[in-house]
Amino acid sequence: MGAYVESWDGERWRSERLPASTKLVLNSVSCPDASFCEVVGEQVGPGPGATLAPLAEAWDGTSWHEQPMLA
Repeated sequence: MGAYVESWDGERWRSERLPASTKLVLNSVSCPDASFCEVVGEQVGPGPGATLAPLAEAWDGTSWHEQPMLA
């Protein structure tokens, strides 16, 4: 088992395995076009009683960038 993510290369979807240490909960994904996507969710902290931290990332057509979170 393991976690996977799908990525679009402009022609087809590709499945990529996430590292075992990656624990994410994605709540919403919006991709109005190939040069911009936004994802929001939560990253699960390590260990027992793990906490959730907000997560927001944006795609610029080339790579993902973490977005600042407002308190």
